[in-house]
Amino acid sequence: MSNALHQMTMSYSATEDRLLLRVSTAAQDEHQIWLTRRFVKVLWPALFKGVEKQSLPPETIAAPTTTPQVKRAVMAMQHSEALQKTDMSRQHDEKKVNKASTEKPMLAVGGQCFPLKTGGLRLILKTSKNLQVALNLNEQLLHAFCHQITSLTRKAEWNLSYSIADPAVPVPVEKQAVH
Repeated sequence: MSNALHQMTMSYSATEDRLLLRVSTAAQDEHQIWLTRRFVKVLWPALFKGVEKQSLPPETIAAPTTTPQVKRAVMAMQHSEALQKTDMSRQHDEKKVNKASTEKPMLAVGGQCFPLKTGGLRLILKTSKNLQVALNLNEQLLHAFCHQITSLTRKAEWNLSYSIADPAVPVPVEKQAVH
């Protein structure tokens, strides 16, 4: 997928016991990808590391006085700020009818994360149909993607204790559309 990202939404299917990632582009292409608990469990450390690198300059990470609590507090603050700038109020745009990959969601079976020179993270999802969907997530989209995963894994009751935000800081929970 090489078109500009138009919308990214995620939902939980209790029937499938999977997260459904829907990505649409400005060219009206849509890709639907199932994310299993096992896949999310492998993906999360790379996403968390990406957020950590975005939130903390290298000199702060390396400083002997930077405690894990300080790192966590800075990440939580930046996570909250990024989510406040993100529109999660809209449902997925159903006008994106050109489902280039398939009519049915594809299963994510692998992936890679690379830092972008401009900041953010390039997430490449490999599917069981041997296709790759690449997402360039700027800092705001990376935080939104992580928020969707943390809130939906809680909803799914997968017993994965993923969090970036400080539990004392309220963040939007219900609506999962990112534009």
